[in-house]
Amino acid sequence: MRVRESMIGLSGGNIWSRPYNGCWRNKEMEEWKLAWSYVPVTYGTELGVLENVTQKSVIRNNLAGDRVKLKFTNVGNEEAMVMEEVTIAGKNRLTNLTDWEQCVTLNGQKRIFLNPNEEFFSDEIKVHVRELEDFEVRIYFKEKTSVKTVCVTWAAGTWQSGFLKGHVPKGDGESCVSGDLLPLLAGDIHQNQALTGFCEVAVYTDAEVCTVALFGDSITHMSYYSDPLTLRLYRRLPGKITVINGGIGGNRLVKNAPFLADMPGQGRLFGAAGVNRIEKDIFGDTVPDLVFCMEGVNDCTHSFAFGEESAPDGEMLWQGLSSVIDLAHAKGSKIYVSTVMPFGLADAPWSEAAEKIRQDFNERIRGQKKADRLIDLDEAMRKPEDIHSMQDGMHFGDGVHPNEAGGRRIAEILLMEILDESMDFLKEEHLAVPLFENPVDYPPDRLSKMARLAYAIRECGDRDRREQMQKQFVEIREELIRSYEVKSPIYLWPDGKIPTCTKYSDNSDYRYMHDPDFRPYLLEMLLPEDETPRGAILAIAGGEHGMGTLNEGYQVMREFNERGYQCFLLNSRPNHGPWSGIECGADTARAVRYVRAHADRYRIRPNQIILAGFSNGGIAIEKCIEYFSGSQKVEDWFHEYEPDELDAWPGGPDLQLCIYGPRHKGTKFDYTNTVYPPTFFAVGRRDTVAIENLHAVYFDLVQRGIPAEIHTFSGHPHGYAGWKIVDGIGHPNFDLWIPLADHFIQNAFEPVQP
Repeated sequence: MRVRESMIGLSGGNIWSRPYNGCWRNKEMEEWKLAWSYVPVTYGTELGVLENVTQKSVIRNNLAGDRVKLKFTNVGNEEAMVMEEVTIAGKNRLTNLTDWEQCVTLNGQKRIFLNPNEEFFSDEIKVHVRELEDFEVRIYFKEKTSVKTVCVTWAAGTWQSGFLKGHVPKGDGESCVSGDLLPLLAGDIHQNQALTGFCEVAVYTDAEVCTVALFGDSITHMSYYSDPLTLRLYRRLPGKITVINGGIGGNRLVKNAPFLADMPGQGRLFGAAGVNRIEKDIFGDTVPDLVFCMEGVNDCTHSFAFGEESAPDGEMLWQGLSSVIDLAHAKGSKIYVSTVMPFGLADAPWSEAAEKIRQDFNERIRGQKKADRLIDLDEAMRKPEDIHSMQDGMHFGDGVHPNEAGGRRIAEILLMEILDESMDFLKEEHLAVPLFENPVDYPPDRLSKMARLAYAIRECGDRDRREQMQKQFVEIREELIRSYEVKSPIYLWPDGKIPTCTKYSDNSDYRYMHDPDFRPYLLEMLLPEDETPRGAILAIAGGEHGMGTLNEGYQVMREFNERGYQCFLLNSRPNHGPWSGIECGADTARAVRYVRAHADRYRIRPNQIILAGFSNGGIAIEKCIEYFSGSQKVEDWFHEYEPDELDAWPGGPDLQLCIYGPRHKGTKFDYTNTVYPPTFFAVGRRDTVAIENLHAVYFDLVQRGIPAEIHTFSGHPHGYAGWKIVDGIGHPNFDLWIPLADHFIQNAFEPVQP
């Protein structure tokens, strides 16, 4: 269980039935939710021609539901658009496998025909969509198609798009150079990706979902802040939040696109004024719970740069923003507004006049009381010594457009405002990960107190109270570090010789629980010398370990200690956190080899080693079995690896306990060289995804003659093994899996001889 993502609603009740740290659910929202939406930008000129090519787009999704549909668009084109075939597939982010694939139709027809300027939603597609599935949309353009309108991204963090030669309904095919097909876009100094033919994906869901809409100009459109914000929100609230992007590069708040005779399309790509387009582009197909509006920089500069007769003043801009605020409130949405960030055009002859407008507008924004919240990005992003310029390293060198670092900074600020969850606490929590992963050397009761504080901080809507709890969290952490001596763990690999294939060098935004220099290790939880062990169990917590090690690792292993087992906590490189399955499998096999090689010291038989995996930890065990059981070696997969004495021992377990972590349905597993052990499964019946996976893997094992036993528990969701250490109560029904697993182990090991 990944505690950073799964603890929503611990305090009971509905998190959207009250203000949720500034973001709340409208009571009468329809059940169709936009999983993805970008504004189709009309360039007013031909960008290129598509003929006999397949457009392949991959879109990040965070919603679960039972139906999906696309919004087709041919806005801005004077010619009809024909899409010979359109398909949508669900791509599992954990396995990279296609969970489902469907043909998209319009009025029952597979061949999609759109007249000029038409927009339609497709027919509904009945399919089980999960929040861990991204959408892959393929459109085959058979006939010659002139493209004048596209959705564009520059950051390409939440969606990517490209073209394949010919009709490619599946697989990769032969790529086309997008710049050859859409040459006008290739002239942009910043690399971009574009798609055409559709602009929204909607999911029909019964979940209570918060919709956040981002509205603005190129700073929003380029997605350098929207992508990291979206990804962080999706990791924080899986299945409970969706973000749509309403940015248009060059857009102005109170003026429509200027006529620019020397520009392709005469400047139409800048779009209608924000005050004129927001109703369609933001409220056309949804009512967001929260709108964030950051617009005005082009109003300050374009009139001068393009030689218009007059420029708006601060009052005109405020009146425009005020009307946007009124519209959002009339629709039932909250709205946060930002000041205009510095644009640093000191060399322009009109810079002083433009800066005067910006300062005037910003003062009016700071003095207003209409918006639900002010986010002062001007103050956050400007140089302390020069209020007219953006901080160095935060922009692309033009002083206006935030780069990746600037985008992350804006995302951090918005994350704090939307969820009241600061990067400061993410840092403090990150610094506590080594403590949570070592409850052997630190007092578990103090770690449990820290865990309860962390969960309470996420649930608390009162900023002052939350800051008090954050301070208490840090005080406990620092007191533990000062007061307790930590023994050196059993590092699994010699320093500098960890078999690796993942390129990972930066964790400055605390996206992952472990930094690039993390070394996998084991912790011992051993029986007294006068007790005869019944075997050895190595526990792998779910998610990326972290706080989950406290309950899924330490608490569960403590109970198995009481039942007579030598126990170990395995902190491996987590699967997808960011390492690959084969890397976490290698760590797991290395731990098995270590314990097996030291069986005499641990007073166990070398063929009585059990792996217990929780959620993602269960996936780690299967990767260990698939790649390293039987006679398989590390060097079979990591060719530069130099084996040592531990590699002479078998790396597969003798039995596995798979706790709410069965192999994902549809995952291909190669049994050819494996030795698959007897397997015990425990899953809560409310854990619908794990139940679905269990149905598939159990029968697969039984058909191959592999001993397997399953137990399902009514009323129990995903996670929460060993939860007694956190809340003092636990889940008495689900906790019965431990004595059942003990019986399964002893029954399996009964005939084992030394």
